[in-house]
Amino acid sequence: MNRFLVAGLIGGLVLLSGCADSTNGSKTAEVQPLTTPPISDGTYRPTSLLYQFKYNGQQYNVTYQPSSGGTYQTSLAWQGNGVYRSTETGVSTYTSGSSSLTINCSSPHIAELTLGDDNCEMMDRSVIIQAGCGGGSSATPQSVCFDYSGAGFSQTATYSDTYANQALGSGYSDLKIVTSWQP
Repeated sequence: MNRFLVAGLIGGLVLLSGCADSTNGSKTAEVQPLTTPPISDGTYRPTSLLYQFKYNGQQYNVTYQPSSGGTYQTSLAWQGNGVYRSTETGVSTYTSGSSSLTINCSSPHIAELTLGDDNCEMMDRSVIIQAGCGGGSSATPQSVCFDYSGAGFSQTATYSDTYANQALGSGYSDLKIVTSWQP
């Protein structure tokens, strides 16, 4: 399990684009872009990162909390027709016990994310404009879905078992990264 913690999977923490179908089983053709923005324009910071996965059939939940002094954030701007422009900048370190991971977006990552009426990203319509934060992710989630609550939101990225085994070693499955964002 320690190998997972140091791997970081930073790509799952970034507001991602370029993914597949949503987790609710609907086809992209049936999902329509949102017509009204569910998230206010502004700047958001992650308040926690929850890694959920199974290792050899046993469920693990590992929560990372931000260390003080971090500057990692995303700025969201509604463009209409389901599209948000996301600009990620800054550097922050997150810790869980003795493990830590760092998100480094000193080179900004800019994407246009299209959100559907199923509260998931419409992967075939999202575009990376500038691959920052280390040059792009080696991991493309199967889905990225959102839950809107109060002033913030949470984002759940779900990865394939094939990716989990390639990145972390055999025995890993059901990998999800849940990021909570607040203004």
